Amino acid sequence: MIERLIGALVPLMCVACDQPLHRRNAAPVAPAALCRHCYQALPWNRPCCARCAAPLGAYQSLCDSCSERPPPYTRVVAPLRFESVVRRWLHRLKFHHGVVEGRVLGELLAACVK
Repeated sequence: MIERLIGALVPLMCVACDQPLHRRNAAPVAPAALCRHCYQALPWNRPCCARCAAPLGAYQSLCDSCSERPPPYTRVVAPLRFESVVRRWLHRLKFHHGVVEGRVLGELLAACVK
């Protein structure tokens, strides 16, 4: 009941577009501070190398570098490319203590690792 009251007085805002969040426009998965439109517009890292997560063209599973000389690790998880809103979030997290941005990025990463 307290959460509903707080939500009514101070609505959650989308961390990407600063629009109020409601159940009908919330992201379909974990991030509680991201609207559906912004979630779908994220720069998803697909397709990517199965070993180093470098962006790939279609019909490749490994990048040329990993095919020729495999690195000592077996897998990197990088669900998003470092561009647009992701770049802004990481800069806020690193230089301005962007706790909300860090939480959203962490939730997105956790959803991809499961």
